[in-house]
Amino acid sequence: MQDKIISIWSALLSNLSTSFIKTHISTYKSVLGEIDLTVTSKKYRFELSKVKTGKVNDIILKYKHGIIKISEFKLPTSTDRNDKIGNSIGWSILIESNDNNIDVFLFECRFNEELKGFMSTGENLDGLQFTINNTYDLHIGTEDADSIMWRAKIENFMPKRFYELLKNKDFDYAIKHFTDYCDNGFQSRFPKLLKNEILKFHYLIAEKEIFSENDVRTWLAVEKSIEEVDRIIKSEKVG
Repeated sequence: MQDKIISIWSALLSNLSTSFIKTHISTYKSVLGEIDLTVTSKKYRFELSKVKTGKVNDIILKYKHGIIKISEFKLPTSTDRNDKIGNSIGWSILIESNDNNIDVFLFECRFNEELKGFMSTGENLDGLQFTINNTYDLHIGTEDADSIMWRAKIENFMPKRFYELLKNKDFDYAIKHFTDYCDNGFQSRFPKLLKNEILKFHYLIAEKEIFSENDVRTWLAVEKSIEEVDRIIKSEKVG
């Protein structure tokens, strides 16, 4: 009987150690529904803390071999009724390793219900558009594969070795990406980081009422490079 209990307990511990744990980071409440930012890991658990500087919320996830820092902020907008966006959020995600990582992280930025978005790409942009009866518009945007690839080449908050993982072997464009389109958002899975490597990426969300057929305000709002995002965060921290 005792051996049977030990066997059952061992099986439970084995299942626990191999299960994927999804950690909720933040939720954005849009007119179309709630959008969750989460991270999933099989081997890491996180120690979460938060601090606010100016108008920026910094969410910190410490794990055994590094730290994840998420800066949460609003996107800038115009005061003109026809140009301004209604509401927005940005999540800039920085991962810093202090040792070789033993697992990959799956980040997801998705509606928590089954909405279907439409691809809305641009230069260096992977975007998804969600609309209601052509009267309301929401975009989720992130960097495309080429942008990530070129940042890796010059080690701009991206490990240099990622360049060869992404590029076409004969031409200078990316044939792979670490971010995938989902019907209701995006998911990003980067390779395991090595000791002292860092990477940064972001998800941007903007929404507004549609006043004209060619209204592209939310699309423009989420088409940002990491340099532009960093400038916004810097401005919001002192604002």
